[in-house]
Amino acid sequence: DGVYISTSAGENARSIFKGIVSKVFTIPGENYTVIIKHGQFYTLYHNLINVRVKAGQNVAIKEDIGTVFTNQNTRETVLYFQIWKETERKDPEIWLAPL
Repeated sequence: DGVYISTSAGENARSIFKGIVSKVFTIPGENYTVIIKHGQFYTLYHNLINVRVKAGQNVAIKEDIGTVFTNQNTRETVLYFQIWKETERKDPEIWLAPL
């Protein structure tokens, strides 16, 4: 229902497609989550700090939306990513651009 993407410290999460930021929020004890609407689809990016977008904002393909948090104890920098079509979770791997 989602994928964990390991990356280097200081790396930014980027929108995988153009869309409109639907919601930016935190869960107590967690970091920021950004949800972007792309027509019938939604993408979710979790474990962000220094979020650069706000609800209602248009975003472009590959636009930086925030920095992926680095856990100071484990030194891991991991983004949690999901894709939804309306209320149905989709396989996110087919949407991700190759490096």
